[in-house]
Amino acid sequence: MDVPPQDVISRDNVSVNVNAVVYFRVVDAANAMLQVERYYEAISQVAQTTMRSVLGQRELDEMLTERDKLSADIQKILDDATNPWGVKITNVELKHVDLQESMIRAMARQAEAERSRRAKVIHAEGEMQASEKLREAAAMLSQDPDRHRRRQELHHRLSAAHGPDHAVSQDHSGGQCSRPARRWAGPAAAAALGPGGLEDVLDAHLRRHGAPRPRAERAP
Repeated sequence: MDVPPQDVISRDNVSVNVNAVVYFRVVDAANAMLQVERYYEAISQVAQTTMRSVLGQRELDEMLTERDKLSADIQKILDDATNPWGVKITNVELKHVDLQESMIRAMARQAEAERSRRAKVIHAEGEMQASEKLREAAAMLSQDPDRHRRRQELHHRLSAAHGPDHAVSQDHSGGQCSRPARRWAGPAAAAALGPGGLEDVLDAHLRRHGAPRPRAERAP
């Protein structure tokens, strides 16, 4: 049996239009004929009032996400009400929950605002993680004051060897290094080589490009 559409105002004051379908069977024909006049219409009337009563106590989000629970509640109330009439309610299903156009637009704006909020939170978390990495890099450089000086010296030597047009880029630690030396002038490589190892690599690189450095200029 189809329950006619009902206008319901939810607990959070949202107007919706709801319809449902009720499945039942007559288990006692005598009571169905004697205890109520036209039991089919009586079931329809009870279903309408029960649906308005149950749904009016719920918020809109519950109507949209908890239909099975609401259908079960309506079924139990209907079954208790129609049991003296010899009728058994076997199932109740909410078919449609229709919203007004203005409410649909408002919900769309709310969802868009929520997505925007999440995007801003993710961006802020990324900025915070980047600042933590920069702080760690600064702490690492402060523990070895000569590291930055050695990087600057390497940059100037390579620039002198390759000329003023030699391309220079920033490495991950904030210092500058030439592109041919990027493979071995990074933070991990410099730490692994140590001061002497870095000097040896610099000499080898300059010799390959025809500009060997005098041994007297090596850093102590």
